[in-house]
Amino acid sequence: MIAWTCRGGWGYNLLGCDKPDCEWLPMTLIALTIAWMLGILFARQVGVSPLALGGLTLAGAGWAVWCRRSRRPCRQAVLLLAALLGGWRYWLAVPRINEGHLAFYNDTGWVTVLGHVSADPSIRDTYTQLELSAHEVEVRERRYPVRGKVVLNVAHYPAYAYGDVLRVGGQLETPPVLDDFSYREYLAARGVRSLLRRPEVTQLEGRAGSALLRLMLRLKSWLRGVIEGVLPYPEAGLLCGLLLGLGHTLPDYLADAFRVVGLTHLIVISGYNISLVSQSAMTLAGRFLYRWAALLLSLAAIGLFTLFVGPSPPVARAALMGGLFVGAQLAGRKAHAPTSLAAASLCMTLWDPLSLWSVSFQLSFAATLGLILLAPALERRLIARLNAWGSAARTARWWGLARDGLLVTGAAQLATLPILWYHFQQVSVVSLLANVLVLPVQPAVMALGFAATVGGAVWEAAGRALGWLVWPWLRYTIWVAQELGGWSWAAVEVPRIPALLVWAVYGAMAWWLLAPRGSSLLADWRERLRRWRRQWRERQQPGKRSSRLALVGLGLVVVLVWSAVCSLPDDRLHVYFLDVGQGDAILLRAPGGYVVLVDGGPDPLALASRLGQVLPFWQRRVDLVVATHADQDHLAGLVPVLERYRVGHVLQPATMGEGALVAQWQAALQASGAQVVEASRDTRIWLGDDLCVEVLHPPLADGRGLQEADDNRDSVVLRIHQDAFALLLTADIDAEVEAELLQTGQPLQATLLKVAHHGSSSATSDRFLAAVSPQIAVISVGADNRFGHPGADVLQRLELADCQVFRTDEQGTVEVVTDGQRCWVQGRGGDR
Repeated sequence: MIAWTCRGGWGYNLLGCDKPDCEWLPMTLIALTIAWMLGILFARQVGVSPLALGGLTLAGAGWAVWCRRSRRPCRQAVLLLAALLGGWRYWLAVPRINEGHLAFYNDTGWVTVLGHVSADPSIRDTYTQLELSAHEVEVRERRYPVRGKVVLNVAHYPAYAYGDVLRVGGQLETPPVLDDFSYREYLAARGVRSLLRRPEVTQLEGRAGSALLRLMLRLKSWLRGVIEGVLPYPEAGLLCGLLLGLGHTLPDYLADAFRVVGLTHLIVISGYNISLVSQSAMTLAGRFLYRWAALLLSLAAIGLFTLFVGPSPPVARAALMGGLFVGAQLAGRKAHAPTSLAAASLCMTLWDPLSLWSVSFQLSFAATLGLILLAPALERRLIARLNAWGSAARTARWWGLARDGLLVTGAAQLATLPILWYHFQQVSVVSLLANVLVLPVQPAVMALGFAATVGGAVWEAAGRALGWLVWPWLRYTIWVAQELGGWSWAAVEVPRIPALLVWAVYGAMAWWLLAPRGSSLLADWRERLRRWRRQWRERQQPGKRSSRLALVGLGLVVVLVWSAVCSLPDDRLHVYFLDVGQGDAILLRAPGGYVVLVDGGPDPLALASRLGQVLPFWQRRVDLVVATHADQDHLAGLVPVLERYRVGHVLQPATMGEGALVAQWQAALQASGAQVVEASRDTRIWLGDDLCVEVLHPPLADGRGLQEADDNRDSVVLRIHQDAFALLLTADIDAEVEAELLQTGQPLQATLLKVAHHGSSSATSDRFLAAVSPQIAVISVGADNRFGHPGADVLQRLELADCQVFRTDEQGTVEVVTDGQRCWVQGRGGDR
């Protein structure tokens, strides 16, 4: 913030300065912001009436006027007035729940809401979450105009977009307050006061909302497609979060790993992204324009980037602080970080005082305050003890790394710890280590990722070439999160602490910061350390720096080459039962490089990430995709595969049924150009000379033994064999289909059995197991699923058949490798 100098006048009297040339604005703004926020908190906690607020405001204003006329300092009066205005702002922001508000109709039974999608749809694992801004509500055949927002969960398909006008029927409910989390307050911070259960959605004609925001969201969607074209998942998802500020671009198992190790801040836009945009614009424009013009261009870049990624609390805070910093330079003044933070917080709470209860606002504010105040304090106290650690030259060499890697990261982690403890009752033990390992490579990730995105937008081949450079750093970041997150003690559960204790902890931090401790000695040591660092940098010759950059580049090339070599196909068949939750997804990598994918599970993001972790990073072709039937837990994940990969052939049943998911699948299938093969008994597909994919079910339409059409019973059953090894994939068939297969004498014997219907008790009969005689059985099932799969009786039958059982909910992705004679099984539990 600009530190203005007062020359008397009202500001001089406001602070009661002894010197007329004191710098009064920074401390005044900080004090006013604190008073303003305390007024908001007090109004929320006490619930002051408008009449009382009005009386107190008039009294405060009168006190300030009296102090002004009597030439007395009026600090207390002005601060009281700021607090009262904060209370007024909170009172105005709280919605009035009456007949004109949607929340008035919560818990009244079935309603129909007419509104438009007011935010970018959030795609989750098995559903898409929509935020609807209501226009009117229909209750008991009567319509009422309303305002307010509602959240509802719908299927992935049909896909909706911002601005779509919808008519939705369902049960309107008040968001719940859970034992360890208030979902009601979380949604209230977003302006949402209602949930709609069991929605029935009808899309209407027309568009609503902001045309500019719609354009920005379309641009983000297009850029996401560019990133997905140059990088595989999950690396593409991580880069989308870093560059575009998109949420839910990582599957749940990876998002949980990032949360456990304290790296969630990497997948949201923060101050680092804003500073990178500002500095890049300033550097490029500074080569061709005057300095003032370059600063204005940098300011415009911050505004456009904020509009593009969306003004979430961390983004808005960083943008406001960055804008104030650039504004200070334009005015020829020095920037003051605490005042900038105060100004940003004041603006954000003036716009929406309810953001004070947003967890992202609290974490962003606390982390920034820790970097501004706590990191320098920790640095000063550490410098005071450096004399006992080593010589000056030795200290200077490692100090820069230690400061950026440990002090800065540690300060931010320490500042946010009480908030994390209060809201999530979980503390990451490895957070500091994870940040130290990952943060140094993030500048390279941002720069190379931006270059790959721009290159891919211009020419896809160029984008992929640049994507090879950023892929190792993204893979390294994900590897750190998974490895550290896999430790059983990476995060510990802690009891919930009261809000008063959180305030007490921050009070103790403030006391520690303000306590005087030999400041002259610390300042002397700090100046010495700066001199050591300056002298050490001067000794570094440009040639040495170039050599180091060349060494890093050579190491990157080595990593890429070895990754490619290790990913090359061998002479064995690799079968991966991918852990995609409650669904099926089986990937085969055959000798000769052939790739087969059978089903895709319910979550497109989870499937894309599993494929990206198994296949080589350059793999963009799938030779055969098999859609066994049209259930969501088998087909939903396959739709994006047709869009992101070059698919040669698609094997599917003659009839796929109806519905939005099937319509989306057929549209994607037609757009992909893949050759469709109808799956029927005795269909055989050869991959190379030895590997055969044989269809055992369903039979031809005129020879069908089953009376009634059913998705599960009509599932495609495959027997894949190579030499003496055979794999039987039974999709979701039941005991009736098993009996039909036995009756028609199909070749069922197999070394490896994919247990039907996720281990449901309706399948895997004793007679069927005896005919298959498997040595290994794999159950593809989601952890803690609501269906109770696998059934205890199925597990007992498999045990009696002397069959070794592997489960994706326990072992994660299960990999089976065979040379046609022998096979090896490995559970990749570290991928969970």
